[in-house]
Amino acid sequence: MKSKMTDERITQAQKLRNEGITYQEIGDTVGVSLETVRRHLNPIVKQHDSEYSSSHKKERARYAARWYVDHKEEVLQYQDQYRIDHKEKIRQDGAKYNADHKVKRAQYHAEYYINHAEEKQRYRQGHLPERAAYQAKRRALKVGALIGATANQLNEIAEVYRRAKEASKVRCYLCGKLIPLGHRHVDHITPLSKGGQHRPSNLAVACDTCNAHKHDKIPEKVGVLI
Repeated sequence: MKSKMTDERITQAQKLRNEGITYQEIGDTVGVSLETVRRHLNPIVKQHDSEYSSSHKKERARYAARWYVDHKEEVLQYQDQYRIDHKEKIRQDGAKYNADHKVKRAQYHAEYYINHAEEKQRYRQGHLPERAAYQAKRRALKVGALIGATANQLNEIAEVYRRAKEASKVRCYLCGKLIPLGHRHVDHITPLSKGGQHRPSNLAVACDTCNAHKHDKIPEKVGVLI
């Protein structure tokens, strides 16, 4: 699969073109097709493509949809390989995006859960067996994660839950906002499903929005560094 024409590649291609290199040679050098090079370097072709795209928008959309169906396996393989080759970059970009849009994301999720409250309730009612099985599994994980806890640790755990339920002021450890009563959740910083322990050091209070967003991910996966 050919690479996309990034700004860096366009600059490189223009420099090669200024040196008299052919479109085909430029495409081979930067890793794109000849037509892609022409489309980005030739102003006449670029204008024609722009006009064609505007007048054939629906047709192009249908073609793109058919092309994706015909090349779906190839596209998915490319995407899987890209994620493997750029795993760290993807993680860093995700963390940066989450950090830069923290307030906006929190507002979006808060509005989403408010606007879809009835839908959530219907989903829960329609999946009671699955939810019961999930809760049973979670209780089993919690019991296993408690093995070896000392009396002091058990008292500290109880205090975390008491504080979440009764304290006048509690801040979400993920977004930093004060959490009103009735919207507080005691979260396992490292989820039980990821090997986290049911210990005071692994417990923190989160608001319902952040807790739902984090779900069973570790903080780094949602752009939070504890």
